[in-house]
Amino acid sequence: MRSTLQILALLGLAATTAMAQVSAPFYPDNWNWTNATLYPFTFLSTGGAAIAPTNTTLVEGWINLVNWSAVPDWPVNTQDANGDLVFTGVNNNATNPSCNWSYDGFCNRTTDVMECPTPGVWGLTFDDGPTVNDSLLYDYLDSINQKASLFYIGIEVAQYPAAAKRACQEFSESNRFKINSGHHISIHTWSHHMMTTLTNYEVVAELKYTEMIIKEVCGITPKYFRPPLGDMDDRVRAIAMQLVRNHDQMTSIFKLRPQKPIIIYSHLPPYIQGYTPIIWDLDTNDWTNDWPTLPETGVTATQEDANFTIWTTESTYVNASHGHICLQHELNNFTMSEAIKNIPILKKVYNVMPVASCIGQSYPYLEDIQYPILQPNGSVALSANTSSSTSISTTSTGTILSGVSSTSATAKPSSLSSTGSRAGPSFLASAVFGGMSALVALMVTVA
Repeated sequence: MRSTLQILALLGLAATTAMAQVSAPFYPDNWNWTNATLYPFTFLSTGGAAIAPTNTTLVEGWINLVNWSAVPDWPVNTQDANGDLVFTGVNNNATNPSCNWSYDGFCNRTTDVMECPTPGVWGLTFDDGPTVNDSLLYDYLDSINQKASLFYIGIEVAQYPAAAKRACQEFSESNRFKINSGHHISIHTWSHHMMTTLTNYEVVAELKYTEMIIKEVCGITPKYFRPPLGDMDDRVRAIAMQLVRNHDQMTSIFKLRPQKPIIIYSHLPPYIQGYTPIIWDLDTNDWTNDWPTLPETGVTATQEDANFTIWTTESTYVNASHGHICLQHELNNFTMSEAIKNIPILKKVYNVMPVASCIGQSYPYLEDIQYPILQPNGSVALSANTSSSTSISTTSTGTILSGVSSTSATAKPSSLSSTGSRAGPSFLASAVFGGMSALVALMVTVA
């Protein structure tokens, strides 16, 4: 097990390398922010990502959106000395009553989107953006007119708003429909901490602050989220699925900044639900490349390429009764270069598209913006249905493919440590979203 000091040393090295490429000013001097005084401080003085605070007027209002009697009383997970999860919602006989997906990589509810329901379809997803190097990936996707689902971290949107705006589908009342790159944008929490280690109120704050900053930059309100590392249980699900939202002006908040009205969130009619989780059935483990002595073993380009060969040639995958959703990242040059290399291979075998399209969700945002969806003939086009309140099922079959390769060409592994927690330091989980962020934090602190 790699020590925390070793991980910090590698993180600092990655941060120094990335920082050399940065010339733009840092948050909040990097954008004409409307709500800069309301967003949480992005980094701790020690360099780590700051969990969104819960003691603000905004969070107090968001907390009231939840019927807390409907939230299961599962305890918050803890971490051991190595930073590994200790699953407090798991029984001694290794059952998983809280349905914690991190525990076994299998347990899911019908509200979870795990795969594309149509055979031969590939849901293209990238986590942990936006980043300083996103132009590499976004330029390529634009060049082949390929859309993807992008799961954005709130503090990364704060650091790289221009990259986020380029990728998202911009909406405003004065300009009803405008596409930049038109990717499907979803929430990946504010600070990328594992969600089952957060308190109830922290879960609310992490989701809603991310929604808020995406709304300011992109003009859209995502209906979907992905928990970092897929870490969620029934407690997290119950909170997220109740966070109904609307963009209303609240007088009590205007008193804070009357000269600049802001958009914040209230409640909607009951037919508008909260955030739906999107996870995956295939995992590249591309993020481990920078940490080669992790228990999972850091993936190499050769190993990742072999995984894509398996996924595009073996009948188990190509002829499966459903399509796939694959976990990839826009973290660094390695993860993006691997994606650019393998997307053409995927497109020869699968119909590649964003998750919103593959599950038939023509309105993935709260706003009245129609998104292309998969048609019966296999093409992707705007749906004939123009009602944004239409309920579209995202029920998963609950099927997860078994592993066929030691290089992790499978779903999330289920190996457990001797303490019953899944291998892999959650310290790294909270740091992996952006290797440069630690150095950014120090610079912001000094500034």
